[in-house]
Amino acid sequence: MRKLKIAWLFAIFLFFTVFSVNVSAEEYDASRRGTLTMHYTVEGLEFPWIEVQAYRIAEMNSYGSFQLRSPYSGYPVNIYNVTTQQQWKDIATTLVGYIQADDIPPNTLIVTNENGIAHMNNMRTGLYLIPGTTIEKDGVSYIFDNYWVYMPMRNGDGTWNYDVEVKPKCSATVLPDVYTVKIIWLDAGYEDMRPESTNVEIYHAGALQETVRMSDQNDWFYKWEVPENVSNRTLLRALPVTETGWSVVQTEIPDRYDV
Repeated sequence: MRKLKIAWLFAIFLFFTVFSVNVSAEEYDASRRGTLTMHYTVEGLEFPWIEVQAYRIAEMNSYGSFQLRSPYSGYPVNIYNVTTQQQWKDIATTLVGYIQADDIPPNTLIVTNENGIAHMNNMRTGLYLIPGTTIEKDGVSYIFDNYWVYMPMRNGDGTWNYDVEVKPKCSATVLPDVYTVKIIWLDAGYEDMRPESTNVEIYHAGALQETVRMSDQNDWFYKWEVPENVSNRTLLRALPVTETGWSVVQTEIPDRYDV
């Protein structure tokens, strides 16, 4: 019997940048510290002892506008003029790749308790990225997505909430054993600005697996299968990873392009 191969596509979008993320026009207390409570549960299942990491990606000024912090301000990502949830998801995936590649330590790290709840105290104001993780339990892979947290959050009545509570999105699935990556150039009319080639690094659970040279010769496309010596899943105490345990990072970004 032939083995069924399930594929996963990574797409790297490169586009010209033509900046401010604004949350509210009403001032808040920038000096106040907050708390963050996260529930790692799904359909009655609780996931204890998961390592949860929080990265403070951006500062927030007194009116709620964000400004990228170092080292994230040095990466070719754009958090300004974002209008869709998919754009935020793509930015999170890109940043998690850079975090893993450059081994950036989290601002806060904690482990969920026996009920699958993680609680962080003394959180400074700003925009936080919480990398997702994949857990295998009873033969099923549970994928918790990357997600963003605003500290503080805006309540419906216009007040600010400094005690934020979230439940990360989770889905149960069979992880793929075939993956692909493709660079998609969003540069109509400026095609002559593209480089002849560029490197893409492929990581699994934060460890570099291989570096691939992408160019017109391979149609800016690469496919790989999960090696037999690499687990396709991440166990409970593994480092947070992107949704499948795999991530890609483009290490050479042409001038005037963003990822």
